[in-house]
Amino acid sequence: MTEDTPWRATTGMGTGKMRAALDKKYLAAHKAGCARDTLGRSADFVGPRVLNSTLGGAVFPAALTTDEPHPFGPSGEASMNSQGGSPSRPGLACTTRPARLERYCGRNIPMIHHCVRFTVKPGTTPEQLEEALAGLRHQGEAIPSVQSFLVGRDHGGAYEWGATFQIADLEGYWEYLVHPAHRRTDEIGLPMVDQFVSFDITDDPDPETGNRIAALHQRRFDSDPELTALVCGINQYEGSAAPGPHAA
Repeated sequence: MTEDTPWRATTGMGTGKMRAALDKKYLAAHKAGCARDTLGRSADFVGPRVLNSTLGGAVFPAALTTDEPHPFGPSGEASMNSQGGSPSRPGLACTTRPARLERYCGRNIPMIHHCVRFTVKPGTTPEQLEEALAGLRHQGEAIPSVQSFLVGRDHGGAYEWGATFQIADLEGYWEYLVHPAHRRTDEIGLPMVDQFVSFDITDDPDPETGNRIAALHQRRFDSDPELTALVCGINQYEGSAAPGPHAA
């Protein structure tokens, strides 16, 4: 919807045509110099417990009351999935990020926020830094288990840059850890990092979640000696299952 979108109200006895008629009167008075008006026009809306909108009443309640919860996704992803999976998971049927939709609609689904904060070594060029930040952004776009992400400057602390990735569960967390896009970012970015901290925030009430996350990191380090060497070469590193000189 834009300022130039024409009025197309269809409810004869409802509020739609009445509001359209009032709008036209206000605008006519404004053009005649009789009043100074500004009209706000808004698109339809969605949100928790919103039922009286196009999507609110017809889509979300139905999606959350079916016999089996299921996700929805863009038609392009659906077409790709039906034709043999995504490039990162060939031959597999891939869901299109269901947890974000279910949580947005009010389902209490625990999530994991994986967060990193870092500063770069003196002498790092702007081009090198941008390549590393681009790699972090690409992770969020390319890894199927990432529900949402943010990459940017870190304010209010000792670190310069940061990123956070929202992941639904431990299975998705492992996919995130070992995905080629993540590995590529490590190859590009870790050699230029001076200080780095990795941590996780979750609303999962299971007290063992932290230990399970640490076990996944340990499994990754054990299976990738080159990655372990890159992390060991960082001046200061904190994180789950920190290897070598950074071990607690």
